Amino acid sequence: MFEFTREYIQSADLAIGVFEGPMAGQEAGYSTSNYEDGKTLALNYPDSFGEAVKRAGFDLVTTANNHLLDKGRDGALRTLDALDRIGLPHTGSYRSQDDKDAHSVRLIEKGGLKFAVLSYTFGSNGYSEDDLLHSEDVSFLTSLIVSPSSKNFEAVKESVRRDFDRAKSLSPDFIVVLPHMGEQFLMKPDEYQLAWGEIFRDFGADIILADHPHAVQPAEISTFNNRKVFTAWCPGNYANIYREYNGDASILVEVYIDRNNREIIGGSIIPMWTCAQMSGNYRPVPLSVIAGGELSASLTTYDLARAEEVCRVISSTVFGHAFNFDMVRERWHFDERGYVREKVSPLAADVRESRFMRLVNSAGSVCFVGDSVTQGSRNGGYPYYEPLEGQITAEIHNVSFGGGTVKTLIEHADEIASTGAGLYVVAVGTNDVRYYNPSTCAMTPGEYVSRL
Repeated sequence: MFEFTREYIQSADLAIGVFEGPMAGQEAGYSTSNYEDGKTLALNYPDSFGEAVKRAGFDLVTTANNHLLDKGRDGALRTLDALDRIGLPHTGSYRSQDDKDAHSVRLIEKGGLKFAVLSYTFGSNGYSEDDLLHSEDVSFLTSLIVSPSSKNFEAVKESVRRDFDRAKSLSPDFIVVLPHMGEQFLMKPDEYQLAWGEIFRDFGADIILADHPHAVQPAEISTFNNRKVFTAWCPGNYANIYREYNGDASILVEVYIDRNNREIIGGSIIPMWTCAQMSGNYRPVPLSVIAGGELSASLTTYDLARAEEVCRVISSTVFGHAFNFDMVRERWHFDERGYVREKVSPLAADVRESRFMRLVNSAGSVCFVGDSVTQGSRNGGYPYYEPLEGQITAEIHNVSFGGGTVKTLIEHADEIASTGAGLYVVAVGTNDVRYYNPSTCAMTPGEYVSRL
């Protein structure tokens, strides 16, 4: 399961995962059901799975989730014993109220930075909200958050505030929150998530790594009370094939921190698709591996088509617009402004002595004017001239319009002229021929030339 992701997990300074299910022992019966197969969905992992998670490179897992009690209290407690025996640090569930009081805020030091980690779940299967809050039998097992409409909301919110106060008393560089919440299969945060996200930020969270909806949701950086806050609403399932819910799409989320000023400076996602073999475990495969052809011998054309669709699903969900498969990279980076596109490789040949490049570089400033090919919106996001940029010494401007025609340029003449460029390079006309519409296009060569 970790064949294609291990290198990313192990290379992280601090790798955090969600361990969603108990290790209750073989005698409790391992997971056998699947979603909507008519059987009771009660998870139970063999201890060897925990060992594999440890070997994969995770430094910490959260056990606060709705499957915590799938094998009852004994299963939840045995999970803690198994994780300790494996040597996999954990947070999110506890053996007693004293244990919870002492360890529900976990302090981790990595790379000279201190992280206070808090973990919560919206509930646990088979147990009511009141059970998880008030029953002496299980109320100590995990930390709960509830719906804003719940009768227990204000009391729970105050409990969370106290957790943050305890976290702040440890003087961490960052407070990290791991909440298990949200509506299943929804590809954007719901009102419950948004409400608790606001509460966490207000109380002092710097990094919110949420999960549960089983679908990829946005990741973003925002400014809150003069500090940057990183929020990943859900990375999707690590490995799954609910294709009807885009459950085979997932991401690894990376947070980038400046160690010197202790500030969040950016993030990235590694987009993945679950390769569901007929035998063996499902494996999430980075889209860059598929785009690079490394699995071409074992994938079908249908698989490739689905991976291309997953590319569009993930990019449109996280960044708000769909990427073509030719935009697949190992990582897609983002900062507070959103997606940060990588430059394409520069042109290898030296063309500075060509007539075109001599004109461009002698102009002082150049404005590339055109349609989607200049804009890049129909070309994988890349303006056609970008491979030349390393050889252009002139200041570069770009004024272009997706779907633009020669008439579009007339309508935006002032905007084009406002760049004050010494040279204008115009690439337009394809759409005049393509659309052939007298209201927007030049209908004859003469009309095209006169408008240009």
